[in-house]
Amino acid sequence: MTLFWPDVSAFQGDIAMTGAPAVAIKVTEGTSWVSPWYTTQAARAKAAGAFQMAYHFLHSGNPSGQAAFAHARAGGTPLMLDCEPAGASRPSISDAERFIDAYRAGGGVCALLYLPRWYWSQLGSPSLSGFTRRGVALWSSSYTTYTDASDGAGWLPYGGMTPRIWQYTSSHSWNGQLVDFNGFKGTLDALRALAGGSGPPPGPPADGTEPVIRQGDSGPAVSKGQGRLNVHGAAPALAVDAQFGPRTDKETRLFQTSRALVVDGIIGPDTWTALNRPAAPVPPRPAPPAATGDGKWHGAYVCGGMFDLHGLAAKLGYPPNALIRMTATHFGSLGDAFGDHVGGVFKGEIPWDHPVPKGVVLWCD
Repeated sequence: MTLFWPDVSAFQGDIAMTGAPAVAIKVTEGTSWVSPWYTTQAARAKAAGAFQMAYHFLHSGNPSGQAAFAHARAGGTPLMLDCEPAGASRPSISDAERFIDAYRAGGGVCALLYLPRWYWSQLGSPSLSGFTRRGVALWSSSYTTYTDASDGAGWLPYGGMTPRIWQYTSSHSWNGQLVDFNGFKGTLDALRALAGGSGPPPGPPADGTEPVIRQGDSGPAVSKGQGRLNVHGAAPALAVDAQFGPRTDKETRLFQTSRALVVDGIIGPDTWTALNRPAAPVPPRPAPPAATGDGKWHGAYVCGGMFDLHGLAAKLGYPPNALIRMTATHFGSLGDAFGDHVGGVFKGEIPWDHPVPKGVVLWCD
């Protein structure tokens, strides 16, 4: 059995859905556009008894923000992710994977990916194994004569995946308009199951719960990351504003450096695991030597081998990584003995409670 059905957008307006076993309706694009006809078209689909899917047109960048935006409009309706270029936007495979992870983490259903072979080729013909691991079905596009034969243009594999749905025309005459039409070799129940993600279990987001996030993203996961960076000593503390900007990127890289992680500014599984651990307690230490200059806890200090980084930083009222950054900023580098010491601490070769070498000058301001 083969099903044939349309996908529609705002271009079709108030189109009748009579005769459609299923329909995919565009709901959102990027983080700001909502189809003004989505509600009407969804009502038409319901009245016609058609199985309804929504779809989101993906833009490059901020996939988690787009996921939250789309889910707020599509709700529990199964979503197809439309990944293709438009203007200056060229969404990547990573954008699509991160959108799906974030959409699912927010409670949405997204198990279909529309990714035309021609755009996949433009992206460098990458592996699509990440979608296979997530239980996502591939929806192809090839405007040729439809056939159920496995050697039909829309059924040929690419990226390690075999398409399950084929959009074979953009100009099928249906209910008085020219629309995209699609084929699926299976029953309506099978299509429902496919759109609902009944395939292999989806790959988990980072650390089992959080999606991978990086500069340009926004949303609850970013707020959590900013809060955890603050717990681990971001100084000055980050504004927990759900916007992954340059400062959050910088603090992420500093945190990754301090934990001997890959320093890429991306909060993925390993970084989430480290962030979610309790912050190391700061043990009490003897009073620091007298400050130079104004007698307050500001300015240069000579450690004289008396303090470790935790102890000295605690007495000065700063986390250790803030003390290190202030020293590097003031003197222009972390060179010589202190640089060697800090590097050893970050690599795990020198314990945190090992005294800072004698004669090393730190700066606190």
